[in-house]
Amino acid sequence: MIAAVIAFERWHTFEEPLDRDVATYAVIGGEMLQGRELYQDLWDHKPPVVYLAFAAARAVVSDPTGSVFLLGLLCAWTTALALFAAGSWGPGPPAGLWIAAFWALLCSDLALQASLPNTEAFINACLAIAFAALLRTGPRAWDVRLWAAAIFLAAAILFKPIVAPLALAWAVVHVCAPPEGASRSRAALQAAVLLGLCVLGAAAVGAYFAATGRWTVFWSTLVVHNRYYAGPLLPNLREGLRPARLLPAFLGDVLPLLVAILPGLLFGLVRRWSRRVALLAAWMVAVPAAVAAPGKFYPHYYQLWLPPLCIAAGWSLAALGARTRRPAAVTAAGGAAVVLALAFQVAPAYALSAADWSDTKYGDIFLRSRDVAREAGAMIGPGETFFQWGNEPEIYLYARRSPPTGVLWAQHMQAGPLRFILRSRALAQLSLADPQLVVLSRDEPPPTGALGEWFKERYEPHPTRVRQQKGFSFWVRRGGTLQRRLLAQ
Repeated sequence: MIAAVIAFERWHTFEEPLDRDVATYAVIGGEMLQGRELYQDLWDHKPPVVYLAFAAARAVVSDPTGSVFLLGLLCAWTTALALFAAGSWGPGPPAGLWIAAFWALLCSDLALQASLPNTEAFINACLAIAFAALLRTGPRAWDVRLWAAAIFLAAAILFKPIVAPLALAWAVVHVCAPPEGASRSRAALQAAVLLGLCVLGAAAVGAYFAATGRWTVFWSTLVVHNRYYAGPLLPNLREGLRPARLLPAFLGDVLPLLVAILPGLLFGLVRRWSRRVALLAAWMVAVPAAVAAPGKFYPHYYQLWLPPLCIAAGWSLAALGARTRRPAAVTAAGGAAVVLALAFQVAPAYALSAADWSDTKYGDIFLRSRDVAREAGAMIGPGETFFQWGNEPEIYLYARRSPPTGVLWAQHMQAGPLRFILRSRALAQLSLADPQLVVLSRDEPPPTGALGEWFKERYEPHPTRVRQQKGFSFWVRRGGTLQRRLLAQ
Protein backbone atom coordinates (compact mmCIF):
# COMPACT_ATOMS: atom_id res chain seq x y z
CA MET A 1 0.00 0.00 0.00
CA ILE A 2 2.83 2.39 0.85
CA ALA A 3 4.56 1.62 -2.46
CA ALA A 4 1.26 2.19 -4.29
CA VAL A 5 0.78 5.59 -2.64
CA ILE A 6 4.28 6.64 -3.72
CA ALA A 7 3.65 5.40 -7.27
CA PHE A 8 0.37 7.35 -7.46
CA GLU A 9 2.07 10.55 -6.30
CA ARG A 10 4.84 10.20 -8.87
CA TRP A 11 2.45 9.28 -11.67
CA HIS A 12 0.33 12.35 -10.91
CA THR A 13 3.30 14.58 -11.80
CA PHE A 14 4.63 12.45 -14.67
CA GLU A 15 4.00 15.25 -17.19
CA GLU A 16 5.53 17.96 -15.00
CA PRO A 17 8.23 19.85 -16.95
CA LEU A 18 11.74 19.06 -15.80
CA ASP A 19 13.51 21.75 -13.81
CA ARG A 20 16.93 22.90 -14.97
CA ASP A 21 18.94 20.82 -12.48
CA VAL A 22 17.24 17.54 -13.31
CA ALA A 23 17.29 18.40 -17.02
CA THR A 24 21.05 19.05 -16.81
CA TYR A 25 21.62 15.60 -15.30
CA ALA A 26 19.40 13.99 -17.93
CA VAL A 27 21.12 15.75 -20.83
CA ILE A 28 24.60 14.90 -19.57
CA GLY A 29 23.63 11.31 -18.75
CA GLY A 30 22.23 10.80 -22.24
CA GLU A 31 25.26 12.35 -23.92
CA MET A 32 27.64 10.24 -21.83
CA LEU A 33 26.00 7.19 -23.39
CA GLN A 34 27.09 8.61 -26.77
CA GLY A 35 30.71 8.70 -25.63
CA ARG A 36 31.06 12.37 -24.66
CA GLU A 37 33.37 12.98 -21.70
CA LEU A 38 32.25 14.47 -18.41
CA TYR A 39 33.91 17.78 -17.41
CA GLN A 40 36.25 17.73 -20.44
CA ASP A 41 33.29 18.22 -22.79
CA LEU A 42 30.00 17.98 -20.86
CA TRP A 43 30.26 20.47 -18.02
CA ASP A 44 28.39 20.89 -14.78
CA HIS A 45 29.75 21.31 -11.27
CA LYS A 46 28.28 18.28 -9.44
CA PRO A 47 30.30 15.13 -8.61
CA PRO A 48 30.06 12.43 -11.29
CA VAL A 49 27.80 9.88 -9.58
CA VAL A 50 24.54 11.72 -10.27
CA TYR A 51 25.27 11.81 -14.02
CA LEU A 52 26.06 8.10 -13.98
CA ALA A 53 22.69 7.43 -12.33
CA PHE A 54 20.87 9.38 -15.03
CA ALA A 55 22.93 7.68 -17.76
CA ALA A 56 21.92 4.29 -16.36
CA ALA A 57 18.26 5.33 -16.37
CA ARG A 58 18.52 6.59 -19.96
CA ALA A 59 20.08 3.25 -20.94
CA VAL A 60 16.97 1.49 -19.58
CA VAL A 61 14.34 4.05 -20.67
CA SER A 62 15.38 6.17 -23.63
CA ASP A 63 12.58 8.69 -23.14
CA PRO A 64 13.94 11.44 -20.85
CA THR A 65 10.66 11.94 -18.98
CA GLY A 66 10.27 8.21 -18.45
CA SER A 67 13.84 7.82 -17.22
CA VAL A 68 13.39 10.65 -14.71
CA PHE A 69 10.14 9.09 -13.51
CA LEU A 70 11.90 5.75 -13.05
CA LEU A 71 14.70 7.29 -11.01
CA GLY A 72 12.32 9.23 -8.79
CA LEU A 73 10.17 6.19 -8.14
CA LEU A 74 13.14 3.92 -7.37
CA CYS A 75 14.66 6.49 -5.00
CA ALA A 76 11.39 6.94 -3.12
CA TRP A 77 10.71 3.19 -2.88
CA THR A 78 14.27 2.44 -1.78
CA THR A 79 14.12 5.11 0.90
CA ALA A 80 10.77 3.77 2.15
CA LEU A 81 12.18 0.26 2.49
CA ALA A 82 15.30 1.52 4.23
CA LEU A 83 13.26 3.65 6.63
CA PHE A 84 11.10 0.63 7.44
CA ALA A 85 14.23 -1.40 8.16
CA ALA A 86 15.73 1.37 10.29
CA GLY A 87 12.51 2.26 12.09
CA SER A 88 11.81 -1.37 12.99
CA TRP A 89 15.11 -1.68 14.86
CA GLY A 90 14.05 -1.43 18.49
CA PRO A 91 10.32 -0.59 18.45
CA GLY A 92 9.48 -3.37 15.98
CA PRO A 93 7.87 -3.61 12.51
CA PRO A 94 4.69 -1.61 13.31
CA ALA A 95 6.78 1.48 14.06
CA GLY A 96 8.75 0.86 10.86
CA LEU A 97 5.54 0.78 8.84
CA TRP A 98 4.30 4.06 10.30
CA ILE A 99 7.66 5.66 9.53
CA ALA A 100 7.50 4.43 5.94
CA ALA A 101 3.94 5.76 5.70
CA PHE A 102 5.06 9.20 6.89
CA TRP A 103 7.74 9.16 4.21
CA ALA A 104 5.27 8.07 1.52
CA LEU A 105 3.10 11.12 2.14
CA LEU A 106 6.02 13.59 2.13
CA CYS A 107 8.47 12.16 -0.41
CA SER A 108 6.84 14.10 -3.29
CA ASP A 109 6.07 17.23 -1.28
CA LEU A 110 5.22 20.20 -3.48
CA ALA A 111 6.65 22.88 -1.19
CA LEU A 112 9.98 21.03 -0.96
CA GLN A 113 10.13 20.55 -4.75
CA ALA A 114 10.41 16.80 -4.12
CA SER A 115 8.44 15.46 -7.08
CA LEU A 116 11.56 15.33 -9.27
CA PRO A 117 14.73 13.39 -8.36
CA ASN A 118 17.29 16.05 -7.57
CA THR A 119 20.48 14.95 -5.80
CA GLU A 120 18.74 15.06 -2.40
CA ALA A 121 16.54 12.12 -3.43
CA PHE A 122 19.61 9.95 -4.02
CA ILE A 123 21.31 11.18 -0.85
CA ASN A 124 18.23 10.35 1.24
CA ALA A 125 18.11 6.82 -0.17
CA CYS A 126 21.80 6.21 0.49
CA LEU A 127 21.74 7.67 4.01
CA ALA A 128 18.62 5.72 4.97
CA ILE A 129 20.27 2.46 3.87
CA ALA A 130 23.50 3.38 5.66
CA PHE A 131 21.60 4.23 8.84
CA ALA A 132 19.65 0.95 8.80
CA ALA A 133 22.86 -1.03 8.25
CA LEU A 134 24.75 0.85 10.97
CA LEU A 135 21.97 0.17 13.49
CA ARG A 136 22.34 -3.56 12.82
CA THR A 137 26.14 -3.66 12.88
CA GLY A 138 27.37 -6.30 15.32
CA PRO A 139 30.58 -6.66 17.32
CA ARG A 140 32.62 -8.39 14.60
CA ALA A 141 35.37 -6.21 13.17
CA TRP A 142 34.45 -7.00 9.57
CA ASP A 143 30.67 -7.15 9.90
CA VAL A 144 29.14 -7.07 6.42
CA ARG A 145 26.51 -4.59 7.64
CA LEU A 146 29.27 -2.16 8.59
CA TRP A 147 30.64 -2.42 5.06
CA ALA A 148 27.17 -1.82 3.64
CA ALA A 149 26.81 1.28 5.83
CA ALA A 150 30.21 2.54 4.70
CA ILE A 151 29.53 1.93 1.00
CA PHE A 152 26.20 3.74 0.98
CA LEU A 153 27.53 6.56 3.14
CA ALA A 154 30.40 6.95 0.67
CA ALA A 155 27.88 6.96 -2.19
CA ALA A 156 25.91 9.74 -0.50
CA ILE A 157 29.09 11.80 -0.18
CA LEU A 158 29.84 11.23 -3.87
CA PHE A 159 26.43 12.65 -4.74
CA LYS A 160 27.20 15.75 -2.66
CA PRO A 161 30.19 16.17 -0.31
CA ILE A 162 28.09 18.36 2.00
CA VAL A 163 27.04 15.20 3.89
CA ALA A 164 30.64 14.23 4.67
CA PRO A 165 30.43 15.60 8.26
CA LEU A 166 27.72 13.03 8.96
CA ALA A 167 30.26 10.25 8.39
CA LEU A 168 32.46 11.73 11.11
CA ALA A 169 29.47 12.24 13.44
CA TRP A 170 28.31 8.64 13.04
CA ALA A 171 31.87 7.37 13.57
CA VAL A 172 32.12 9.30 16.85
CA VAL A 173 28.77 7.98 18.08
CA HIS A 174 29.77 4.46 17.03
CA VAL A 175 32.85 4.67 19.26
CA CYS A 176 31.09 6.36 22.18
CA ALA A 177 28.12 3.96 22.03
CA PRO A 178 29.49 0.69 20.60
CA PRO A 179 27.24 -2.09 19.31
CA GLU A 180 26.13 -4.58 21.92
CA GLY A 181 28.98 -6.95 22.73
CA ALA A 182 31.66 -4.78 21.10
CA SER A 183 34.51 -3.23 23.06
CA ARG A 184 35.41 0.41 22.66
CA SER A 185 38.61 -0.56 20.81
CA ARG A 186 36.68 -2.84 18.45
CA ALA A 187 34.18 -0.04 17.78
CA ALA A 188 37.07 2.33 17.05
CA LEU A 189 38.39 -0.12 14.46
CA GLN A 190 34.93 -0.32 12.86
CA ALA A 191 34.68 3.48 12.83
CA ALA A 192 38.05 3.63 11.09
CA VAL A 193 36.74 1.23 8.45
CA LEU A 194 33.64 3.39 8.03
CA LEU A 195 35.64 6.57 7.50
CA GLY A 196 38.35 4.83 5.50
CA LEU A 197 35.92 3.52 2.90
CA CYS A 198 34.39 6.98 2.53
CA VAL A 199 37.84 8.46 1.89
CA LEU A 200 38.72 5.58 -0.42
CA GLY A 201 35.58 6.18 -2.51
CA ALA A 202 36.45 9.83 -3.08
CA ALA A 203 40.09 8.95 -3.79
CA ALA A 204 39.07 6.29 -6.33
CA VAL A 205 36.97 8.81 -8.26
CA GLY A 206 39.83 11.32 -8.28
CA ALA A 207 42.27 8.61 -9.37
CA TYR A 208 40.00 7.65 -12.28
CA PHE A 209 39.89 11.21 -13.61
CA ALA A 210 43.64 11.55 -13.14
CA ALA A 211 44.24 8.30 -15.05
CA THR A 212 42.04 9.51 -17.92
CA GLY A 213 43.87 12.84 -18.17
CA ARG A 214 41.08 14.94 -16.66
CA TRP A 215 42.49 15.69 -13.21
CA THR A 216 42.97 19.42 -13.82
CA VAL A 217 39.44 20.01 -15.09
CA PHE A 218 38.06 17.69 -12.37
CA TRP A 219 39.79 19.72 -9.63
CA SER A 220 38.91 23.10 -11.11
CA THR A 221 35.26 22.08 -11.49
CA LEU A 222 34.59 20.44 -8.14
CA VAL A 223 36.91 22.51 -5.95
CA VAL A 224 37.72 25.85 -7.59
CA HIS A 225 34.29 26.52 -9.07
CA ASN A 226 32.31 25.13 -6.13
CA ARG A 227 34.35 27.18 -3.67
CA TYR A 228 33.23 30.24 -5.64
CA TYR A 229 29.65 28.95 -5.94
CA ALA A 230 29.18 28.33 -2.20
CA GLY A 231 31.21 31.23 -0.83
CA PRO A 232 32.77 31.20 2.65
CA LEU A 233 31.62 28.26 4.77
CA LEU A 234 31.43 29.79 8.25
CA PRO A 235 29.09 32.66 7.28
CA ASN A 236 26.89 30.11 5.50
CA LEU A 237 26.69 27.97 8.64
CA ARG A 238 25.89 30.99 10.81
CA GLU A 239 23.15 32.01 8.37
CA GLY A 240 21.78 28.47 8.51
CA LEU A 241 21.26 28.75 12.27
CA ARG A 242 18.86 31.66 11.96
CA PRO A 243 15.32 30.57 12.88
CA ALA A 244 14.02 31.66 9.48
CA ARG A 245 16.54 29.31 7.84
CA LEU A 246 16.08 26.42 10.26
CA LEU A 247 12.28 26.46 9.95
CA PRO A 248 11.30 28.23 6.73
CA ALA A 249 7.67 28.45 5.67
CA PHE A 250 8.06 25.77 2.99
CA LEU A 251 8.72 23.20 5.73
CA GLY A 252 5.12 23.65 6.88
CA ASP A 253 3.97 20.22 5.67
CA VAL A 254 6.26 18.48 8.21
CA LEU A 255 4.52 20.16 11.16
CA PRO A 256 2.68 16.94 12.19
CA LEU A 257 6.04 15.18 12.43
CA LEU A 258 7.42 17.92 14.67
CA VAL A 259 4.42 17.58 16.98
CA ALA A 260 4.87 13.80 17.09
CA ILE A 261 8.55 14.20 18.00
CA LEU A 262 7.78 16.23 21.15
CA PRO A 263 7.12 13.23 23.46
CA GLY A 264 10.42 11.68 22.38
CA LEU A 265 12.26 14.89 23.12
CA LEU A 266 10.75 15.03 26.62
CA PHE A 267 11.64 11.41 27.31
CA GLY A 268 15.18 12.10 26.07
CA LEU A 269 15.63 14.71 28.80
CA VAL A 270 15.00 12.26 31.63
CA ARG A 271 16.65 9.04 30.49
CA ARG A 272 19.94 7.95 28.97
CA TRP A 273 20.04 7.88 25.18
CA SER A 274 20.37 4.51 23.50
CA ARG A 275 22.82 3.91 20.67
CA ARG A 276 20.08 4.13 18.04
CA VAL A 277 18.79 7.44 19.40
CA ALA A 278 22.34 8.85 19.52
CA LEU A 279 22.90 7.88 15.87
CA LEU A 280 19.61 9.53 14.89
CA ALA A 281 20.49 12.67 16.87
CA ALA A 282 23.84 12.88 15.03
CA TRP A 283 21.97 12.64 11.71
CA MET A 284 19.59 15.42 12.69
CA VAL A 285 22.42 17.68 13.85
CA ALA A 286 24.25 17.17 10.55
CA VAL A 287 21.27 18.11 8.38
CA PRO A 288 21.28 21.90 9.09
CA ALA A 289 24.99 22.01 8.25
CA ALA A 290 24.40 20.14 4.99
CA VAL A 291 21.55 22.50 4.06
CA ALA A 292 23.55 25.63 4.90
CA ALA A 293 26.93 24.67 3.41
CA PRO A 294 26.15 25.71 -0.22
CA GLY A 295 24.85 29.07 1.03
CA LYS A 296 21.74 29.00 -1.19
CA PHE A 297 18.89 27.59 0.97
CA TYR A 298 16.78 26.34 -1.93
CA PRO A 299 13.62 24.45 -0.86
CA HIS A 300 14.82 21.15 -2.32
CA TYR A 301 17.85 21.20 0.02
CA TYR A 302 15.44 20.77 2.94
CA GLN A 303 14.37 17.35 1.65
CA LEU A 304 17.35 16.09 3.67
CA TRP A 305 15.23 16.64 6.78
CA LEU A 306 12.52 14.16 5.77
CA PRO A 307 14.08 10.73 6.60
CA PRO A 308 15.40 11.60 10.08
CA LEU A 309 12.20 13.45 10.98
CA CYS A 310 10.07 10.47 9.91
CA ILE A 311 12.18 8.12 12.03
CA ALA A 312 12.16 10.48 15.01
CA ALA A 313 8.37 10.80 14.86
CA GLY A 314 7.85 7.04 14.63
CA TRP A 315 10.23 6.27 17.47
CA SER A 316 8.71 9.01 19.59
CA LEU A 317 5.22 7.56 19.19
CA ALA A 318 6.54 4.08 20.00
CA ALA A 319 8.24 5.43 23.13
CA LEU A 320 5.00 7.11 24.15
CA GLY A 321 3.06 3.89 23.61
CA ALA A 322 5.60 1.88 25.62
CA ARG A 323 4.75 3.97 28.69
CA THR A 324 1.09 2.99 28.55
CA ARG A 325 -0.82 -0.20 29.30
CA ARG A 326 -1.73 -0.71 25.64
CA PRO A 327 1.45 0.20 23.72
CA ALA A 328 0.39 -1.24 20.37
CA ALA A 329 -2.96 0.57 20.37
CA VAL A 330 -1.49 3.87 21.51
CA THR A 331 1.30 3.71 18.90
CA ALA A 332 -1.22 2.84 16.18
CA ALA A 333 -3.53 5.67 17.21
CA GLY A 334 -0.64 8.14 17.21
CA GLY A 335 0.64 6.92 13.86
CA ALA A 336 -2.83 7.10 12.31
CA ALA A 337 -3.29 10.64 13.63
CA VAL A 338 0.02 11.76 12.10
CA VAL A 339 -0.83 10.08 8.78
CA LEU A 340 -4.20 11.84 8.67
CA ALA A 341 -2.60 15.18 9.53
CA LEU A 342 0.05 14.72 6.83
CA ALA A 343 -2.57 13.70 4.30
CA PHE A 344 -4.57 16.82 5.16
CA GLN A 345 -1.42 18.89 4.57
CA VAL A 346 -0.41 17.43 1.21
CA ALA A 347 -3.75 16.43 -0.35
CA PRO A 348 -4.63 19.86 -1.83
CA ALA A 349 -1.54 19.71 -4.06
CA TYR A 350 -2.93 16.66 -5.85
CA ALA A 351 -5.91 18.66 -7.05
CA LEU A 352 -3.44 20.60 -9.21
CA SER A 353 -2.29 19.45 -12.62
CA ALA A 354 1.34 18.54 -13.28
CA ALA A 355 1.78 21.87 -15.07
CA ASP A 356 0.41 23.70 -12.03
CA TRP A 357 2.96 21.93 -9.84
CA SER A 358 5.74 23.38 -11.96
CA ASP A 359 4.16 26.82 -11.97
CA THR A 360 3.69 26.75 -8.19
CA LYS A 361 7.30 25.77 -7.58
CA TYR A 362 9.17 27.87 -10.13
CA GLY A 363 6.76 30.10 -12.00
CA ASP A 364 6.09 29.42 -15.68
CA ILE A 365 9.73 29.29 -16.89
CA PHE A 366 9.82 25.52 -17.46
CA LEU A 367 6.39 25.50 -19.08
CA ARG A 368 7.58 28.20 -21.47
CA SER A 369 10.88 26.46 -22.21
CA ARG A 370 9.04 23.23 -23.03
CA ASP A 371 6.80 25.03 -25.53
CA VAL A 372 9.77 26.80 -27.10
CA ALA A 373 11.68 23.52 -27.34
CA ARG A 374 8.89 21.88 -29.28
CA GLU A 375 8.74 24.83 -31.65
CA ALA A 376 12.52 24.74 -32.16
CA GLY A 377 12.47 20.99 -32.70
CA ALA A 378 9.82 21.34 -35.40
CA MET A 379 11.86 24.05 -37.13
CA ILE A 380 15.16 22.12 -37.26
CA GLY A 381 15.61 19.56 -40.02
CA PRO A 382 17.38 16.18 -39.93
CA GLY A 383 21.10 16.53 -39.36
CA GLU A 384 20.73 20.14 -38.17
CA THR A 385 21.26 21.39 -34.64
CA PHE A 386 20.59 24.45 -32.52
CA PHE A 387 22.11 26.18 -29.52
CA GLN A 388 20.24 27.57 -26.52
CA TRP A 389 21.77 30.58 -24.78
CA GLY A 390 20.30 30.53 -21.29
CA ASN A 391 20.05 28.15 -18.36
CA GLU A 392 17.41 25.86 -19.86
CA PRO A 393 19.08 22.62 -21.03
CA GLU A 394 15.67 20.96 -20.94
CA ILE A 395 15.11 22.60 -24.34
CA TYR A 396 17.50 20.05 -25.86
CA LEU A 397 15.58 17.17 -24.26
CA TYR A 398 12.16 18.24 -25.50
CA ALA A 399 13.51 19.09 -28.96
CA ARG A 400 15.23 15.67 -29.14
CA ARG A 401 18.58 17.18 -30.13
CA SER A 402 22.10 16.81 -28.74
CA PRO A 403 23.64 20.04 -27.46
CA PRO A 404 26.36 21.33 -29.82
CA THR A 405 28.43 22.38 -26.79
CA GLY A 406 28.77 20.60 -23.48
CA VAL A 407 28.62 23.92 -21.61
CA LEU A 408 24.89 23.96 -20.98
CA TRP A 409 24.32 27.09 -18.87
CA ALA A 410 24.97 30.66 -19.99
CA GLN A 411 25.36 31.55 -16.31
CA HIS A 412 28.54 29.49 -16.10
CA MET A 413 29.98 31.39 -19.07
CA GLN A 414 29.04 34.77 -17.62
CA ALA A 415 30.39 34.49 -14.07
CA GLY A 416 32.76 32.42 -11.99
CA PRO A 417 36.44 31.54 -12.04
CA LEU A 418 36.07 29.25 -15.08
CA ARG A 419 33.98 31.61 -17.23
CA PHE A 420 36.75 32.38 -19.75
CA ILE A 421 37.72 28.71 -20.11
CA LEU A 422 34.11 27.64 -20.55
CA ARG A 423 33.36 30.45 -23.00
CA SER A 424 36.38 29.48 -25.11
CA ARG A 425 35.39 25.85 -25.05
CA ALA A 426 31.83 26.66 -26.08
CA LEU A 427 33.07 28.89 -28.93
CA ALA A 428 35.31 26.14 -30.30
CA GLN A 429 32.52 23.57 -30.16
CA LEU A 430 29.93 25.89 -31.68
CA SER A 431 32.24 26.93 -34.50
CA LEU A 432 32.63 23.27 -35.38
CA ALA A 433 28.94 22.36 -35.04
CA ASP A 434 27.68 25.46 -36.90
CA PRO A 435 24.12 25.38 -35.44
CA GLN A 436 21.38 26.61 -37.75
CA LEU A 437 19.34 28.15 -34.93
CA VAL A 438 20.08 29.94 -31.65
CA VAL A 439 17.41 30.22 -28.96
CA LEU A 440 18.15 33.20 -26.71
CA SER A 441 16.63 33.54 -23.27
CA ARG A 442 15.81 37.04 -22.10
CA ASP A 443 16.69 35.97 -18.55
CA GLU A 444 20.40 36.14 -19.45
CA PRO A 445 22.31 39.02 -21.09
CA PRO A 446 23.55 38.30 -24.63
CA PRO A 447 26.94 36.60 -24.98
CA THR A 448 29.98 38.87 -24.81
CA GLY A 449 33.60 38.75 -25.92
CA ALA A 450 34.65 36.47 -28.75
CA LEU A 451 31.52 34.37 -28.29
CA GLY A 452 29.37 37.50 -28.67
CA GLU A 453 31.23 38.50 -31.83
CA TRP A 454 30.74 35.01 -33.25
CA PHE A 455 27.02 35.30 -32.63
CA LYS A 456 26.68 38.81 -34.16
CA GLU A 457 28.61 37.84 -37.29
CA ARG A 458 26.63 34.69 -38.05
CA TYR A 459 23.05 35.11 -36.81
CA GLU A 460 20.11 37.37 -37.46
CA PRO A 461 16.49 37.43 -36.26
CA HIS A 462 14.04 34.90 -37.58
CA PRO A 463 13.27 36.01 -41.19
CA THR A 464 9.50 35.99 -40.98
CA ARG A 465 9.12 37.60 -37.57
CA VAL A 466 11.23 38.40 -34.53
CA ARG A 467 9.98 35.88 -32.05
CA GLN A 468 9.92 37.30 -28.53
CA GLN A 469 7.02 35.38 -27.08
CA LYS A 470 7.53 33.20 -24.01
CA GLY A 471 10.67 35.07 -22.97
CA PHE A 472 12.83 33.64 -25.80
CA SER A 473 13.89 34.83 -29.24
CA PHE A 474 14.88 32.79 -32.29
CA TRP A 475 17.94 33.64 -34.39
CA VAL A 476 18.89 31.81 -37.58
CA ARG A 477 22.26 31.20 -39.24
CA ARG A 478 22.84 33.87 -41.87
CA GLY A 479 22.82 32.09 -45.27
CA GLY A 480 22.20 28.74 -43.62
CA THR A 481 19.89 25.95 -44.72
CA LEU A 482 17.26 26.84 -42.14
CA GLN A 483 17.15 30.47 -43.23
CA ARG A 484 16.82 29.50 -46.90
CA ARG A 485 14.04 27.07 -46.07
CA LEU A 486 12.15 29.62 -44.02
CA LEU A 487 12.47 32.32 -46.74
CA ALA A 488 11.23 29.86 -49.33
CA GLN A 489 8.14 29.23 -47.22
